[in-house]
Amino acid sequence: DYDGLNEPPDHGSWYAGMSSDLKFSISTDEANLILKQANDFTTTTVITLSATTSYDGGFTIKTYMDNNGELTTTTGGIDPIIRFPHNNDSPHAWATTCIASSTCCGFGYTTDDNTLPGPGAADRFSTSTLYAGFATSSSNTDPVADTDSNEPKSFDNILRVSVNTNQEAAVYTGTITYICTVNY
Repeated sequence: DYDGLNEPPDHGSWYAGMSSDLKFSISTDEANLILKQANDFTTTTVITLSATTSYDGGFTIKTYMDNNGELTTTTGGIDPIIRFPHNNDSPHAWATTCIASSTCCGFGYTTDDNTLPGPGAADRFSTSTLYAGFATSSSNTDPVADTDSNEPKSFDNILRVSVNTNQEAAVYTGTITYICTVNY
């Protein structure tokens, strides 16, 4: 912010309508999800995505993940933690653990944004128990946050992982990419 915006220059430059078009931040660059018997091998963590833009149309945050949305190890011969097998346009209830139900296994996310662009209903994540697996390529990203305002806004992207007792103990990793763009 420059208090002399659109005013005659004080120091040899004219700041005619220049602004900081888009500011985007992620609360952490590393999420540690620790699975143990005490939590039924199920846990969540929150990544807060914050942005503001000078454009009246707001912004959209999309995401995808490497390794086909799976968490993998660097050690060969260990099965990955699978991608939660539901898509962003039609998230699925994930209210229990993998141990309790084989339909509740894997790695995925939910969002607290209830007005996402399509495909899918805008309020498709309207309850905190609906989750999706990550999109698996940069050419096929999924929206996790969106606003049509230039007001600063933050959204929570909640990551969840749940495995059964047969999953081998190891350090599993994956890279999630978030892309924030302005809505013109």
